[in-house]
Amino acid sequence: MHVPVTASTIGPKLKFKQIKTIKQFVQVLEDSFGFRWEPWGRQNSPSNMIVYWPVRLRKPTPIHAVQCFAVAGLQRLGAKVVLCLDNLGSCNAEPRLFLKRAGHWLKMAGGNPGKLQTYLFSQIVTPENARRVWENVQTWLGRTGYKLDMVLRISKYEDATSLEALCQHRPRRLLTPALVWACLGHIRRKYPDHSILTLGGHDEKDLWEAWRNLIQVPRGHTGHLYGFAQTEWWLAFERKRS
Repeated sequence: MHVPVTASTIGPKLKFKQIKTIKQFVQVLEDSFGFRWEPWGRQNSPSNMIVYWPVRLRKPTPIHAVQCFAVAGLQRLGAKVVLCLDNLGSCNAEPRLFLKRAGHWLKMAGGNPGKLQTYLFSQIVTPENARRVWENVQTWLGRTGYKLDMVLRISKYEDATSLEALCQHRPRRLLTPALVWACLGHIRRKYPDHSILTLGGHDEKDLWEAWRNLIQVPRGHTGHLYGFAQTEWWLAFERKRS
């Protein structure tokens, strides 16, 4: 699948070289490409921004291509991008294969794969970090005020429309929000003086709202950028094909 967007054409009438700030770039993503932005309290300079990009390790999809397009622009405007691959559950792809494809998409959009900092969840969720990880799990599944229907939704069991369907799923997804938050905590400790921008799909909005409600960390420098979710992309594709 070829996406006819190049590094030099960012919108119908705007070239990338005309964009001077990350805020301008994000505005273009919102206006022209269906992204949504939840900004932080105040914005630091681009050199002080970390983009936290958590991705479940699987075969790359067009959704990842769209996210790579955003990553390339953020890189070119001075942000450091940290890709965290969730390899703790069932994986149907090797990290090197995912990174190879993502690197190809980044290059097509004018990004630099060599500057993409990559972690596996298994490199962060270690015995040394067990206490911090457990605190997130306990808060998410033990002390949470969320009802089970919302817990399932945030954990992306929304396709399980009956108890029978739910029983066909592995329980691992219930831990995903806590692990994503724990990895963000690791990145925050590694870059304490940086603003954070999380990158994900529209279907992760509830995930970060729950993080803001449950996890006691400074939030003034953490914003969120949401691109297309898988379901939304397929619906759009089917409408165009029809």
